[in-house]
Amino acid sequence: MRKKNTTYSLTHVGLVLLLSFLFQFIPFVFLPQTYAGTDLNQTKLVESKKFDDASLPIISIDAPLTSIAYSTRKIFVYGSADGTGSKILEVLINGQPAELIQLGNESSEKFNFFGDVEFKSDGKFTITVNARDKAGNTSDTNLEVIIDTVFPRLSPAIEKFGDQLKVTGLADGTGSNILAIYVNEETIQPIFQEKTEFSIFVGESEVPIVISVVDFAGNQSILIIRDPFAVDLAPPHIRVLTPSDGQSFEESPKIEVKLEVTDDFSVKEVSVNGVILTESDNGIFSGNFILNPGVNLISIKAVDINDNEATEKIEVSYFPKVGEIPVSEAGLPEEKAYIVLPPPTRDLSDIIFEEFLKILEQYLTDIASLGSIEIANPPIISKGPDASVEAPKFKEFDIFEETSEGLLVIPKGFAFASDVNFSTDPGKIELSEEKGNQNVTLLVDSRGKTFAIGFALFQEPQSNSSARIKKYRYQTTDGQSLDLTTTLTIPTDAVEGDAKVTIIRGNNSLATIPLKIGSSKDVKVRNKIVAKPEISNKINAIVEKSGKQLKLRIKGKNFVGRTAIIDGKLEKLVSKANFFTNVTFIPDEGIKIKKFKLVNSETIILTAELSENITPGIKLFNVITPKGADIGAIIFPSPITDGQLETTATPESLLIEDTNLE
Repeated sequence: MRKKNTTYSLTHVGLVLLLSFLFQFIPFVFLPQTYAGTDLNQTKLVESKKFDDASLPIISIDAPLTSIAYSTRKIFVYGSADGTGSKILEVLINGQPAELIQLGNESSEKFNFFGDVEFKSDGKFTITVNARDKAGNTSDTNLEVIIDTVFPRLSPAIEKFGDQLKVTGLADGTGSNILAIYVNEETIQPIFQEKTEFSIFVGESEVPIVISVVDFAGNQSILIIRDPFAVDLAPPHIRVLTPSDGQSFEESPKIEVKLEVTDDFSVKEVSVNGVILTESDNGIFSGNFILNPGVNLISIKAVDINDNEATEKIEVSYFPKVGEIPVSEAGLPEEKAYIVLPPPTRDLSDIIFEEFLKILEQYLTDIASLGSIEIANPPIISKGPDASVEAPKFKEFDIFEETSEGLLVIPKGFAFASDVNFSTDPGKIELSEEKGNQNVTLLVDSRGKTFAIGFALFQEPQSNSSARIKKYRYQTTDGQSLDLTTTLTIPTDAVEGDAKVTIIRGNNSLATIPLKIGSSKDVKVRNKIVAKPEISNKINAIVEKSGKQLKLRIKGKNFVGRTAIIDGKLEKLVSKANFFTNVTFIPDEGIKIKKFKLVNSETIILTAELSENITPGIKLFNVITPKGADIGAIIFPSPITDGQLETTATPESLLIEDTNLE
């Protein structure tokens, strides 16, 4: 038996050696279908496919758009590259490697790419994108952009005709075409060319005359004429040498602002943010300034000896190096979308609004279900009146912190609705009832990145409001005060730190809300990571007891009960009536929750008392947990009667319909 086994082993070894020798001369194609667990025919076909790919990669550039003028020298480039046969290996933007994000599964040949290109001067430039796949195929595409950081120039003249003043002049875009001219806020539609003549009559009582001109790059110059019969009506011309509009700094907050200011007669005074600059050379003014973390507005004013005044504004940002910025966190959505703005031939809010809708239709979702919606190469967002928002609250647990300056710290990924409260009483402004003027909410983080984060609407305030003193900024043409309500979704890839939220309508800023972005909380239940709450469209709202009671049933997921592990610490609520899931209404006047019940992690049942004078219309509500929040909406009819109410888990659709004033 032992001898037989030895003979078999030697024979087996010999066979293996013989096969190994023969395999050196036999092509792989004649090998068996499988050997040692490997499909060799399949391996060969895969390798052949790689080398048989002769198709060139297909490149699509989504941002920037070709032949568009920009007021910043740093341009964000975004698009996709398809290997059409093999995976994309590399994408270069003007010779520099771009960031790549694979689309679909790991075998997908299509990638998104993005990166910045920075130019050193103004002018017309070419951006070239080159893509190379693993088979060695390369392709490229290019587009042209116009960089114009110089503000438009104005040369006005005024003639008297009875009690009317004829204002004429020449507007020079100094690098890009003139987009719009305003005289005392009345629009003069120009011919879209770099040098444009204008003419308009104004009343003699309308002095001072304010002339504003905007070019296609977004640069704006404003001239204030206090004496229309002065010999010299031309304002000083301001040219910003350093820094450039939109420039960002990370090494040091100290910067030098250097200007070239010229005038037909003589420059009397030049100031930046109220600080008077000294003239260091013929027409050159400079000064050193310290930037705050985040986005900084630099306001420039120049006055000549005849008191003609010119103003310019640019924005720069400072964000110290803080290591890698996390793109996503556990339990938060990661899907990212971009808005690419077309040429600015219409109001900014309307353009953003339309692009916003396209994204929501494309993803068939609401804003809170996306990680972020970023605006590629955004224009400067002007500052509105100072305002604040109110964060939803729990009875026994605080999610939101406040800084020593009173700024609200909102975690990334949070979506909620809030009334907008104005910090001071800035006086009331009448809002026109023009259709098409949409209210869009934007966020700019400390890197200068701009995101679309929600919509806003105006409503009449509660007729018998609480004793809380509220300052109103806006009113209808018949004097009715208006509440401003907005939705906010903090982007998951916004950088932590200072940020500002601005609500825009047309080209005007209705309110600017300073805040801070914080990190998302880590929430677990039974050691399982809990994502942000999501409301489904199974919302049942019924009014009972002659309009005095609301019963609301909300279906969804990721609702949290009385016990949770929050940032590694076990938290338990004392009261059995309280949960780590709460519902708040916006506006909250006229509705008071009396009973609240959470059934497992998917159903909320509550009963609320309605006051007799609750205002009909849209009532937004937040479903909030320590991880985040989601927004729903109820529509109260006029008059409010018993029965089923219209509801939705995607309030954007309602806000879109109700954005215009009635």
